[in-house]
Amino acid sequence: MRHSVWMVSSLLFLLPLISVISSADDSRSSAIEVTDGYDDKWWVCYDDDCSDNSMGVDQLDYFKLKVYPGDKVKWEIYNRADPHYVWLGVTFYTNGGTVIDLPADECSTCSDDDMMWVGDYETDSTTITYNGGSSNGEYVYMRVHSHDGNGGDGTWYDVLIDVDTSGRTS
Repeated sequence: MRHSVWMVSSLLFLLPLISVISSADDSRSSAIEVTDGYDDKWWVCYDDDCSDNSMGVDQLDYFKLKVYPGDKVKWEIYNRADPHYVWLGVTFYTNGGTVIDLPADECSTCSDDDMMWVGDYETDSTTITYNGGSSNGEYVYMRVHSHDGNGGDGTWYDVLIDVDTSGRTS
């Protein structure tokens, strides 16, 4: 009996922590900091069938990268479409929160204004040259979100970052 009570109380203590971990990167202020050569996989799901893989709801992921004037950054996303065939929307922001204006990808079923749409088993990338900013560097942000579609809305995706510093001016 004592063992069962300990087990239940331990699980009740851990549940809120799991929820906090999955949503810890849902804003620019809590973005995951990345650097040149970054390569990792992440989960997003909103709003249907998010219990698949027991990862739960995690609508947004933010990433931040410190850049310097003249840096060219290739941001690459691969949508694993696992477990659902869901589109991912990607938007880029300046340090001040302004959307970085890029030619927008087309998505016939997507209603957002995202700059990049990544479909099932698709890799998409964009290269941005950063000309402004300080010689001390400044952060730029990437937001990835799961598109709320007709079926399940969760997927694992890969993020790869490649920074070309050959044009850096400071």
